[in-house]
Amino acid sequence: MLIFVFLLLSIVFAKFKRECTSVVFSFWILFFALITALRDGVGTDYEAYVYIFGLTPTLDELFSTLPVIDIGFWWFNSIIKTFTGSVVVMFFFSSFITTMLFFVVCRKISPSHVMVSLLIFYSFFLLRFEFNTIRHGMMVMWVWLGFCYVPLKDYRFFLFVIIGGLFHVVGFLFLPFYWLLNWRISNIGMFFIILLSYMIGFYLPIFQFLQFFVSANSVLGSKFQFYTEEYYALEASSSIGITLGMIIYLFLLLFFSIQMKKMRANIYALLLRNSLFIALCMAFLLNKYGVFVERLSSLLYVSIAFIVPMIIQYLFRDASHKLLAYSILVLYCFLLLERNVLSVESSTGELQYVPYKMIKCFM
Repeated sequence: MLIFVFLLLSIVFAKFKRECTSVVFSFWILFFALITALRDGVGTDYEAYVYIFGLTPTLDELFSTLPVIDIGFWWFNSIIKTFTGSVVVMFFFSSFITTMLFFVVCRKISPSHVMVSLLIFYSFFLLRFEFNTIRHGMMVMWVWLGFCYVPLKDYRFFLFVIIGGLFHVVGFLFLPFYWLLNWRISNIGMFFIILLSYMIGFYLPIFQFLQFFVSANSVLGSKFQFYTEEYYALEASSSIGITLGMIIYLFLLLFFSIQMKKMRANIYALLLRNSLFIALCMAFLLNKYGVFVERLSSLLYVSIAFIVPMIIQYLFRDASHKLLAYSILVLYCFLLLERNVLSVESSTGELQYVPYKMIKCFM
């Protein structure tokens, strides 16, 4: 939790020394990369990524070996292995790229609040994206870089989303978001669709229906089959139900949508509103298998890192009200971070992230 305190101090420092914001953020990019790289066995996917790295060939054998993982990550591993041979370096650069891309996105969407966005990213997403599902985390940030070009109607969107899809095939599912994120749906229509998503996800066999449209022989089909038939084999339930976070996000979406008129000058407001809206629709529609919510909704929930600072900026004019809003945000981030740090792996009953252990050569 000391990291959380120092991150808060960094926000205060950057507030008074705006010209140093990039330097301060760069420090955190390197710091997160180091703690990610030097960990030993921390995170439920740690051993899996060490194993994948061990299987990866060097560049001279890359094209004579069939990839066992998404091709972008396979090539990424091969480059690292060729020049360093170290899985530690792979973990370092995977984290470095993820947080660096987040910084680039922050500078485009919310340049005045990059450090506040970093606090939210650290509390909500860092452990998930950089300690566990690191391919997914890299994909998420590439896709979000693509999202930045949606309001500009710039086709670079497709380039960055495709790069993300190379790291994790789920990224390709977000290609239609070039149009969806510019959808000017009314508030009434939006909440009707959310209600419909809830009814379908909780009361209709949505996954049996999807099986008719996803070929079992395709990459997506094989993953779909694995997550619906094997992934939850040892667990009593695969559904995530209605969580406190979902309820909070619903109220946040409601509040943000009602106040959209005050944010006309911000070209990213509609994109962010639609991101959170579609994230909640997915969370309800795919609720029966929580892993799909984690893979799809979690990408769109990154919008929270920009929505909250935007709400505080546009809607709280009085200094005392802003201070109160930021205090509530800090408290919520702290409580969520504590829950994430102390999360338990369901299959083993063991803590995922604590105690933090370093590799032996650094002890």
